[in-house]
Amino acid sequence: MIGIEKVKGELKKYKYVYVAVFFMFVLGVFLRVYKFDSLMHFELDQARDIFVIKGAIENGIENLPLLGPQARGKELYLGPIFYYFSYVSSLIFGISPRSMALPDLLFSIFSIPLFYLFARLFLSIRWVAISITAILSTSLFLVTYGRFAWNPNGMFFWSLLTFYSLLRAYEDRKLKAKWFLLFVFSLSILTQLHFIAFVSVPLVVLFYLVMVKIRIPWRVALGSFFILLFLYSPVILSEIKTKGRNIDSFLDAIKLNRGIETVDDREDGANRGFAEKTLRAFQETSTFYWNIVSSDNNGGYNIRIKKDDQNFFRIICNENCKNNL
Repeated sequence: MIGIEKVKGELKKYKYVYVAVFFMFVLGVFLRVYKFDSLMHFELDQARDIFVIKGAIENGIENLPLLGPQARGKELYLGPIFYYFSYVSSLIFGISPRSMALPDLLFSIFSIPLFYLFARLFLSIRWVAISITAILSTSLFLVTYGRFAWNPNGMFFWSLLTFYSLLRAYEDRKLKAKWFLLFVFSLSILTQLHFIAFVSVPLVVLFYLVMVKIRIPWRVALGSFFILLFLYSPVILSEIKTKGRNIDSFLDAIKLNRGIETVDDREDGANRGFAEKTLRAFQETSTFYWNIVSSDNNGGYNIRIKKDDQNFFRIICNENCKNNL
């Protein structure tokens, strides 16, 4: 009863705030579900994935792969959690592009209230958090990528849940076991959705844990281990079956003198190093952001990265680039 009265008091005190949050949520849901079927993006990646799930639905769950979609490169694969989400959805609603996209749609919708909670950890002024949530709710980028099936599309929701639960786990300088276990669960899913998340997020988390000097009780550590073991068990079984082939591909991908082969690499026969490809990724990402902000499709011709006389890389903004600033 005390909890119910506390909730009622909170709702009464901040009723306009929660009405605004609810309005943003409804608007975000509408933008994500409006003409969901007819405007759905469906290309080669989606066709590949639906045939994978179709085989498991028609021939039995044992036909689900132990690894997920292929990361860009040679024989490097992600974890299979994306396929398992799609399998459950297709098992309930039938195999179709819509059922394949339903998990990513739900993750995109749930990210709206979750983002408000995440923002409130840093923003004491509620209306500022609401304003930012409104931007997220109507973001063309997030709306678009919440309307079709693709393994990176769920990253935003699972990233939010990972870091929100991690921050909540160590509030008031005291570890909260339930929040920490939720963090491990979310992290185990997030790292199976994209290669960048698999590499970068654990490093960020490790840095945070070291900086705040979190002491993890052995029971919490044991529970975390079993969660991680359970969610990564298909990957472990695959590595046992293939004698570590995916691990070898991962180690080969992060070597400074090799890196992950891109389409352009295959076309020109180059064997670029990991550092150079990182710079190239920065260049292409900068170009994409330039296009979004300026609507200038020539950004790719204006922004360049090249070596100077001392063999260092520099970012070059030519005359056309400067004129459009």
